[in-house]
Amino acid sequence: MKNFDPYWTTARFPSTCAKTGAQIRKGERIYYYPRTRTVLVGEAAEQAARDFEAAKADEESYAANW
Repeated sequence: MKNFDPYWTTARFPSTCAKTGAQIRKGERIYYYPRTRTVLVGEAAEQAARDFEAAKADEESYAANW
């Protein structure tokens, strides 16, 4: 099964942040969602990463209690 979890990477080409509309330059640090090919940058990316890690920790904690 392929892992579709979002992850931090470097932009390989110019793009646009899906949440803020900010321009993304090649080489910038981005947060990438592979399933939807959505890209976030800046504070939107930081918040998305925190939200994802919190949800992941909750799921792991819940699963460990079963």
